[in-house]
Amino acid sequence: MEKELEQFLKSGAAQKFMSLTENTPNTFGKMNVLQMLEHVAEWASISSGKLKFELQTPIEHLPNWKAFLLSEKEFMPNTKNSLMDDEPLQSSFESVEEGVLKIQKSLDAYFERFKNKELETEMHPFFGALNFEEWALLHGKHLRHHLRQFGVNF
Repeated sequence: MEKELEQFLKSGAAQKFMSLTENTPNTFGKMNVLQMLEHVAEWASISSGKLKFELQTPIEHLPNWKAFLLSEKEFMPNTKNSLMDDEPLQSSFESVEEGVLKIQKSLDAYFERFKNKELETEMHPFFGALNFEEWALLHGKHLRHHLRQFGVNF
């Protein structure tokens, strides 16, 4: 894993998320900051195996999804997630700090899950079975997407 991406996942993303407040306006999408943090924490927990989904993508489409994952392309604003309701669920978080802590715990669990097992995989509902490096790339894209959603620059 690139050192820059590793640093981003281990602490940089949390620092960026901590720059938000509960009232930071979004630049796209329907989620507020706390809803977004809940979403990111929940989806990050898939990589550690704590949350499981069945594959949603037809097998014949997986090469295209994997090609996107391995590319420099980022998620577009308002990218639809078919496993989420059209209206965001209420967040259980009471503060940005609580949400960021949960995200970091989910990312730490990912690192622990793959410690000395980098070639093992965990299933992502859209991208299929991903190994340690592929999950890192996906986490990077996903976290940057939601930071951009609230105007955080890189």
